[in-house]
Amino acid sequence: LAGRRRSARARRRARLPSSQPTIFAAGLEKSYGERRLFSELSFSTMPGECLLLWGSNGAGKSSLMRCLLGIEPCGGSLTVAGLDVAKDGAAARERVGYLSQEFAGYDWTVRRAMEFVCEVRGDDEQCIPVLLSLCGLAGQEDKAVPALSGGMKQKLALAQALVGDPEILLLDEPCSSLDLKSRRELVAVLARLKGTRTIVMTSHHVEEVEALADRVLWLDSESPARMLRPEAFSVEILAPGARS
Repeated sequence: LAGRRRSARARRRARLPSSQPTIFAAGLEKSYGERRLFSELSFSTMPGECLLLWGSNGAGKSSLMRCLLGIEPCGGSLTVAGLDVAKDGAAARERVGYLSQEFAGYDWTVRRAMEFVCEVRGDDEQCIPVLLSLCGLAGQEDKAVPALSGGMKQKLALAQALVGDPEILLLDEPCSSLDLKSRRELVAVLARLKGTRTIVMTSHHVEEVEALADRVLWLDSESPARMLRPEAFSVEILAPGARS
């Protein structure tokens, strides 16, 4: 365990320089049998940038997330935190924090749930109060995870994703199952994190684009992907016949 903690500290010291892309994708291709999700997909992200993935269900957003995590193969060239995902997927994942759509936790307290992730990631448990406070869970350490609201569970999942101080956060529709109040609270937490690390996030909510995105990657299984600035995205999404 002590060795893993030293490794976690080394990862934090070894962040990429601000001039180097945290993610670099060139000519990515992903298909399931006869169904092609995307092809010739190329993009990059820089330290501190928030890239929001937009598109209809089935456009390939979650599949792209799994490719970035190195848990699904894809064609093309893909580096995450300077590491070739196809060759060094495990090492790349050490630099990444991941948050899924639904939080799946054990029947633990909030503190124990955080301690478990610290053990797995090899990080010091002293980070727990700081991360819980950052994510709006200060004073909730002794509460049972099943007793948390949906919004609080997602805040806990975000706190767990931040263990080890990853330089990249991958967030797969983190607000999709939340009510309006909980969604706004989680977006406010993410807004505080913006600029501290690269964030790649999928969403179906225009207000999340407006609050968080530096750029929008619009995926469409029927057309080539497009990279847009938030201002151009807002104009286009409001246009008659806009793709969803």
